[in-house]
Amino acid sequence: MEQNAGSADNAILGLDFKWNILHTAQLYGQFVLDEFKISEVRAGNGWWANKQAVQLGAKYIDVAGLRNLDLQVEFNYIRPYTYQHADSYTNYQHYQQPLAHPMGANIAEILGVLSYQPLPRLMLVGKAFYSHQGLDVNDADVNLQNYGGNVLKSYNTRAKEYDNRVAQGNKSRLLHADFTATYQPRLNLFVDAKLIARHQTYVRTPALDGNEVYASLALRWNIAQRLHEF
Repeated sequence: MEQNAGSADNAILGLDFKWNILHTAQLYGQFVLDEFKISEVRAGNGWWANKQAVQLGAKYIDVAGLRNLDLQVEFNYIRPYTYQHADSYTNYQHYQQPLAHPMGANIAEILGVLSYQPLPRLMLVGKAFYSHQGLDVNDADVNLQNYGGNVLKSYNTRAKEYDNRVAQGNKSRLLHADFTATYQPRLNLFVDAKLIARHQTYVRTPALDGNEVYASLALRWNIAQRLHEF
């Protein structure tokens, strides 16, 4: 497989687990090993090619004994340059879209989901996540530099060899919250009312800071919701 991809080291390893606890809770997680060198990991100097990602989450159903009230909490951590490779043919994407986290890499985030079904045809879902991600820098004094967040770029254009840390570059802090009420008047026919609020700031480009609020009403027939939670 590596030879067919044109690289002697184009390999990625993954491990996932799921543990169901007493029929009411679940722990789950994933670990991705893209590249690493054990001596550089032990040195702790932030070598660019030590590329790993971790996910750890938990689910709890019927919270506090309340039927159909479910809670999920999750943490994600992806080091810079994870999923990048030498070119757009060998990196971890498909049709210019990341195959792992939709925001790419160089990110740490925590999220929570609370869902409740008070009636057989009504579902209420509230979601929120907070993330900080390092974006590429592009201003009058610095040419566009690859800080490891965009998986579509080649790692040969990396900004530096050492001292690479999560959220390096133009650090963006994003708080995203949304609430969705879904009613099913007939089988496979859904009405979705949604409200989304976002607050985002940038360390190096504060002029781009902003708040956004979106409201929508949708009718679905036999299809899943289209989510844009990033």
